[in-house]
Amino acid sequence: MKVHYWVVSAISAVVLSACGGGGSDSSDTPPASSPPASSTPVAGAPTGRIAGLVVASDTGLPLAGVQVQVAGTTGTTAADGSFSQDAVGSAERQVVRFVRDGYADAFATTAVTGGTTASVTGRMAPIAASATFDNSAGKTLTDSNSAASVIIPPAGVVDAATGAAPQGAVTIQIATINPATNPANMPGDYTTSTGSTIESFGALSVQLRDAAGKPLNLAAGKSATIRIPLASRSGVPSQTIPLFYFNEATGLWVEEGTATLAGVAPNQYYEGTVTRFSTWNADKVVDTIFVNGCVTGIGDVSSSRVAVRSSGIDYSGLATATTNSEGKFRVAIRRNGLASISTAYPRRSAAVRAGPSATDITLDACLTLSPASEKSAPVFFAPLLSMVAPAGSPVAFYALVVFDEEALRYQWFRNGRAIDGATQSIYRLPVVTSADDQAQFTVTVTNSFGSTTSPAATLSVTAAATLLELDYLFKMLFSPFDLSAVTSAPLNLFESNGKWLDPAAVCRTGTATGLLNGQPIAAGTETSGFNQVVSGTFDKCVTRDDPTIELSGFSTVNETSNSEFTVLDATRRADNFRRISRQGNGQVTDVTGNGSEKSTSTISTVNGLEIAINVSAPLPGATLRNNLTGEVTQFISGDTVLGSTEIISGKLATLTIEQRSRTFTIGGVRYVANGLVSFPSVTDYQLPGPEQLRLLNSAPVPTGQLSLTRNGFQIGRIFFTAEGPFVEINGVVKPMFSRTP
Repeated sequence: MKVHYWVVSAISAVVLSACGGGGSDSSDTPPASSPPASSTPVAGAPTGRIAGLVVASDTGLPLAGVQVQVAGTTGTTAADGSFSQDAVGSAERQVVRFVRDGYADAFATTAVTGGTTASVTGRMAPIAASATFDNSAGKTLTDSNSAASVIIPPAGVVDAATGAAPQGAVTIQIATINPATNPANMPGDYTTSTGSTIESFGALSVQLRDAAGKPLNLAAGKSATIRIPLASRSGVPSQTIPLFYFNEATGLWVEEGTATLAGVAPNQYYEGTVTRFSTWNADKVVDTIFVNGCVTGIGDVSSSRVAVRSSGIDYSGLATATTNSEGKFRVAIRRNGLASISTAYPRRSAAVRAGPSATDITLDACLTLSPASEKSAPVFFAPLLSMVAPAGSPVAFYALVVFDEEALRYQWFRNGRAIDGATQSIYRLPVVTSADDQAQFTVTVTNSFGSTTSPAATLSVTAAATLLELDYLFKMLFSPFDLSAVTSAPLNLFESNGKWLDPAAVCRTGTATGLLNGQPIAAGTETSGFNQVVSGTFDKCVTRDDPTIELSGFSTVNETSNSEFTVLDATRRADNFRRISRQGNGQVTDVTGNGSEKSTSTISTVNGLEIAINVSAPLPGATLRNNLTGEVTQFISGDTVLGSTEIISGKLATLTIEQRSRTFTIGGVRYVANGLVSFPSVTDYQLPGPEQLRLLNSAPVPTGQLSLTRNGFQIGRIFFTAEGPFVEINGVVKPMFSRTP
């Protein structure tokens, strides 16, 4: 199989993400699917009924006086937040809108069948910040309690219906929507206009009106900058992510633009530019599998046409399905994700876990419905997780409760004493200290039928030096990847298909120039890859593909390929080349490389799987300087093997890393790295760093170990067991993070 040499080189370049570099994350793309059904009522069909509950998303308390709009009908919630509307047209997808002063408009979607009742819940986010302003001057509005903000340009808004200038002062309101506390906080059902499923990393509602109360939107040719606070149950957010806006007519999410992660944890946010106002969502499209199961009733409780919901545990997403006449259902969850499965309000069942799995799942037992009159106190579908964290780092505890439209109230406790103001589903400690070591945390969740208190979770705080040693160990074990990052910089001059880029388009800021075999080359030219030398000169180039990376210096790549492009030999050299990586979590890597590195990459096909192997070795005398500490690593001998299996559209199904007697010195001290680790099903993951390893909690268990010796004595190693990843430093073994409650 002919594989372009650039793809083979990219196998080597993927290691950049191990040290905070590389390109932006790619999202999993599901197979093509049909767009969702229209909300147009079925002509002549009998009407149905919609009933449900409206609550505040931050407190779970019911909201009275909410206007409920659906299919030309209007109603109002009662004192207990409930509502019921008859004569709703039958349709496979009806959009229900909820409107109340002090809250952002909320939306739910549901199918309506003649002669039946559809149950829906509205979860309304409170307005976080508001202001009035003169349209000619523009406005910057910031939420003082989060990273949310909107920047509107001068003369930026118009009447949404007519396009005319607004009358009088403009009022703007913003509300943050947090899918991490409850995935159901999001409008709609996580479905896009193309039929794809999305996973959310936070959302922001923006509403504008003129003095007469007419809705406004951005004027043609105008754009605004928004910041969406990061909010996700996923372990590691993407550096760049697609933006989607909510189409209020169809109840679907429409992709438009991208956003970049910025800020420092726990106050990170996605910043992007938009050309319209609605609810904006930072999402990525995910692949899904299906959970097959059944529902059984008790007594006269029917199992037909029962709503079943999946809710992500390690991702922020939600899906629903309805049982057939036999009580069977098929509901989607994220591939390799962990989710809870339960029936939806008001016909509830106990929740069960499903996943992680790469293929469809069939539940071992049916979900059992409680009688309609049987209500209960909240039920936890997962215990609080005990945490191991280094001093100075943030920690968050999550109350994971079976989805329930009943109003839920939270109270967190530390060592048995209520914590003032800790009344949300997440409790965060922005910075842990030694005083927090062995503190025990519980949460009590209450609804109108009672209260449930979680078992205690323990917080173990390690000394700050342990984190420094751990980071140091990772840097030592993976230092060749930093050298590869600087020597392979000229690959930024190519597109993914191997065509030459216009150097002026490579950098957001700064400059880049390049030569092929010593000569300039026109943009769009496809290079042969048989025998060529690519050189690049960069000056404070912030790369367009990844704005967290800045490159400065000169480096060359000399490549020779066989005629089938299945074997690539390369010598890469850096001359005083500096690479700075500034991550959204505040981590900075700043290195300068000098010297050469040789690599051989091969691609073969075995039993239908593509297997790629890259063997790289810094040549003796190559050096890497850490500009933050002043330490200089001098490479002596040995090599690093990076292997992958089944490369499909640039995604890795498995990954192995092997260090073979890689020898180097720092300050005259001799170090040797050895070992092999294998990471199965790493399609969604970057190479493992201390934080990325948390993702492995819900993935197939890695195997193997990497060790480091100093002057002949082992000082550290990273290894994996069925209980998770562990680190050993100077003879002391500790889990990388806690898995057990």
